[in-house]
Amino acid sequence: MPMSYDYYHIFYYVGKYHSFTRAAQKLMSSQPNVTRAMNNLEAQLNCKLFIRSARGVELTDEGKMLYSHAEIAFEHLTLGETEIAHVNSLQSGELVIAASEIALQKELLPALKKFRGLYPGISIRIGNHSTPAALDALRKERAEVAVVSAPQEKVPGLHAIMLSEYRDLLAAGPFYAHLGHARCSVRQLVEYPWISLQRDTETFAFYDRLFSGWGLSFEPKLQAATMDQVMPMVKNNLGIAFVPEFMARRAIEAGEAFEIDHSEAVPTRAIALFYGQRKLLSPAARELIRILQEK
Repeated sequence: MPMSYDYYHIFYYVGKYHSFTRAAQKLMSSQPNVTRAMNNLEAQLNCKLFIRSARGVELTDEGKMLYSHAEIAFEHLTLGETEIAHVNSLQSGELVIAASEIALQKELLPALKKFRGLYPGISIRIGNHSTPAALDALRKERAEVAVVSAPQEKVPGLHAIMLSEYRDLLAAGPFYAHLGHARCSVRQLVEYPWISLQRDTETFAFYDRLFSGWGLSFEPKLQAATMDQVMPMVKNNLGIAFVPEFMARRAIEAGEAFEIDHSEAVPTRAIALFYGQRKLLSPAARELIRILQEK
C-alpha cells in the first residue's frame, strides 16, 4: 500500500534526531502530530520502527533498514533543492542559444560579455546557424532562445522580440575600383561575380526576393556558409556583395574595400530574439533577454 510522503518525511527527522520532540520542532509541528503519524506508519508497515524510552527513541532493526533508504532519498532531495536554488539565483545552470552570424556579432556578443561578467557560473553553449536552422533548433528544443536576422514573415509557434535594425551596403574590393567612379544601378552589376550566403539562409531569401522585385535574377557565383566569410572574399576581389554595414566598415576605413553607390533602395533588416510560446524560460534565459533589451 503506498505510504504518504509526509510520513516518511516525519520518520526521517525522528530517526535523525532520535526524538519526537526535536523532530516536531524541526518540522514546525506538534509532538502529538508526529507521534500519530509514526503510529500510522508502523501500523501500515506492520512492524515496530522505534523503541521508546524516557531518553528518547531508538530505531529497531526494521527502523534502521528503512532509515538507511530514507536518509539517501532526503539527501538527494535536499541536493536537488539546493541545485534548483542555485539555478534560480543564476549561480549555476546552462543556457543554450542558437544564433546567426550577423546577430551574434551585432547583438549577442556584447550582451554575453555583460552576462558572463554578472553570472560566471552559468555555462553557455552557442550554435552557429542560419536563421531557418536556428528556428528549427528552437522548435525541437535543442536551444532555449534564438537570436537571428528576422524573417520577413511571422514565425508561427514562436514569440519574437525585435532587438535592432541594420543596413546592408554593397561592397567590393580594390580590383573593382572603377565601379566607385559614379552611381550605378544593380542592373548594371548583374554580370559581375556576386557573393552571398547559401540558399538555405534568410539573407539569400531576402536578396532573392529583392532582386525579383527589381526584375532581376539573383545568381551569386560564390556562396559562403557564414557572413564572416563574405568580407574576406570581397577584400580578395572574388566578387561584390551586400554586407551589413557594421561588418564592412572596418575594411572600408582601412582601404581594403569600398562601398558601391547604387540607385536601388535596400530595406533595413532586423535582428530578433525568438523563444517558444509554450515552454517556461529558465532564469538565465530571462536575464539574457533583459540584457539584450536594455540597450
